[in-house]
Amino acid sequence: SHSSPFASLAQAIELDDALVADLCTSATEHSGDPLVHNVLVGLARVLMERRDIALLLEFIEPLSEAWGRPLDLEVTLAQADLESLDPASSEARLAPFMRRSRLHPDLWRLRGDALFQLGRYAEAADLWRDLNATTGLSEAYQRRFALALLRSGSPEGVMLAKLILAKHPEDEELSAALEAGPAAPPEPGFTPPGNHEDH
Repeated sequence: SHSSPFASLAQAIELDDALVADLCTSATEHSGDPLVHNVLVGLARVLMERRDIALLLEFIEPLSEAWGRPLDLEVTLAQADLESLDPASSEARLAPFMRRSRLHPDLWRLRGDALFQLGRYAEAADLWRDLNATTGLSEAYQRRFALALLRSGSPEGVMLAKLILAKHPEDEELSAALEAGPAAPPEPGFTPPGNHEDH
């Protein structure tokens, strides 16, 4: 996969602990201001793109809690949880939003990632199936969806895996999953959603 222009820009931005702390202090003093909220969301995204997970969890998480855990901040924090090899925290963070935010693609994708890493393959597949029916899935997530279906024992995964392998016969992991069938839960840890380009 390749980096997005935003990811490249995020890497170019110079940030240090003091600057982030100052920004977050200002945000605390202006709780509820839409402009400040947008700046905070942008800062969280930059920290995530830079993989500054420690800063993100140290400064953004308390603010998100103080602001009532808005979805856009919690989605970024859930991604940080996955990067921190903590899919259980990621899933717990995102689950409460499912009933009231059913049309949020990032929420569906990330919660599916957390469920997948927890070995809850059927639940992950259900989320990605719904997302595929509404907004579609990238090639990388089609592959992830196929793995979830296969590992949950769903016959639906066989056809999807064969379609993907027709295009990517070199995909050894998917080939092995197709042959093996249902699998045990994976070891905890963040795994990117597929080996193929996600854009």
